[in-house]
Amino acid sequence: MLIENDHVSRETEERLHAYMALLRKWNERINLVSPKDMDNLWERHILDSLQLVPLIKGRRQFVDMGSGGGFPGIVVGIAADIPGVLIESDQRKSAFLREAARVTGARLSVLPCRLDRAEVRPRRLLPPERSPHWRSCWNGRVPCWSLTVLACF
Repeated sequence: MLIENDHVSRETEERLHAYMALLRKWNERINLVSPKDMDNLWERHILDSLQLVPLIKGRRQFVDMGSGGGFPGIVVGIAADIPGVLIESDQRKSAFLREAARVTGARLSVLPCRLDRAEVRPRRLLPPERSPHWRSCWNGRVPCWSLTVLACF
């Protein structure tokens, strides 16, 4: 684990819970997270995403490519409190991401486009083996980090 504990400030925790409530509401209409994961959002997705925060603290900006339901981008944007760019080609998911950023007060912008059309030039990519999503989502064929990549500026 990349963080010593899962403690976040009261304000950050409130913002994360607001995000989780919005995710539950939107997940009924569009598939953002597997329905079987909805009861374990904090353990399965929030804590996983929080592990990335120490790796990007002090950076000017981050980019989450293939943001989907907002993991890890929304969580990192809330907890690290630095600007971020979320890239997501699905227009419905992009609408959700914009609303989640608004509701949580995260300093995030959403690019609703395919990765090959995005005008973002990261200084370096976070190595996939450092991502908790790589370890937790490996299915024997394709690791999750091939779908979600975090870059730092």
